[in-house]
Amino acid sequence: MKIYVGAPRAGFEWAIPVEDDDNERLSFAGVPKLDSWPLMEMKSAREDGSKVPSDFPWSLSATLLLKDRAIDVLGPGLEEFGELLPARFPDARLAVLNVLNVVDALDEESSEIARFESGEIMMVESHVFRPDRIPARAVFKIPQAVYNGEIFYTDEIVREFEDSGFTGLWFKALWDTEGGSYGRRWDETVLEVDRLV
Repeated sequence: MKIYVGAPRAGFEWAIPVEDDDNERLSFAGVPKLDSWPLMEMKSAREDGSKVPSDFPWSLSATLLLKDRAIDVLGPGLEEFGELLPARFPDARLAVLNVLNVVDALDEESSEIARFESGEIMMVESHVFRPDRIPARAVFKIPQAVYNGEIFYTDEIVREFEDSGFTGLWFKALWDTEGGSYGRRWDETVLEVDRLV
């Protein structure tokens, strides 16, 4: 089993809230928002024309944005792990995935973790997971970093994204049951364990 995080592909568009105050609304804490979600207005960050349109415009590592056909094709399978919150976007439908699937799968003793003086986690520098707690097909967050924390994807989900034919994401492998932790290398120099969508 491999565990991945998403990252933006170089040259593809980003999406940002029109109102700066709305950035905070994109930081989810693993609780449902659909019933109280006011429609967010977002804009493409490619006004200069230098970025390629993306099926997954990038915003933050704590969110996943889906556009148009990606909502229809991948959205139903992702709703098992959270809720799709609608957003306004120029000339396209846009949805934000609020991940509600929180899995206590981080092996804190084996992971390299930077902590504040209070003992709270500042950042996980090298992840080690407990695979027996993670289903083969999963999109999840961990309780140690639910609020504004990264979204994790298993191999089966990444394969679904690849098979869809959509573009705009880069999946960075963080850990696997055989190779251990891959650490934090964020350039798009793709290793055998990384995947481009």
